[in-house]
Amino acid sequence: MNSRNLILWRHADAEYLNSVEALDNDRVLSANGKVQAKKMAGWLKQHLPKDTLILSSPAVRAEQTVAALRRDYQSVHALNPEAGLKDILVVLQEIDATNVLLVGHQPWLGQLVSHLTDPSNKPANGLKITSIKKGAVWWFKQTKLKLQEPSHSQSYKLVTVQHPDFI
Repeated sequence: MNSRNLILWRHADAEYLNSVEALDNDRVLSANGKVQAKKMAGWLKQHLPKDTLILSSPAVRAEQTVAALRRDYQSVHALNPEAGLKDILVVLQEIDATNVLLVGHQPWLGQLVSHLTDPSNKPANGLKITSIKKGAVWWFKQTKLKLQEPSHSQSYKLVTVQHPDFI
């Protein structure tokens, strides 16, 4: 039986844009966001497998969040704030790693959680979006039911949800 840990981490609290010319991708973490990122990084350091592939949105707030973990990561344009569920599913299909941490944004994180917990939740059906709190981690275990089944025949079990306010 093959399995994969898929860990989703929403960026911590960020400052609002302070001018019309400012770009959303340039938003930085707030003072509270820095505390959230540090707390969650401490929890993740205790629980993440050593061989975890860490992928982050290129947005400054996401990279500042993952930097608190002090581990190597890759910035992936497809994980940007404007991404949709289809974009994220393509990224996941291309990854050949047992343990994956994605650091990103609403709404795609919420769309992905809704999809993982209810695969029948399709955009054509009025896609539900789960609310993911800033700085929170959702950890899934993905298991192939049978080796000969196609890769889309997999189940996802929610292992834990953690929020920095409760660590």
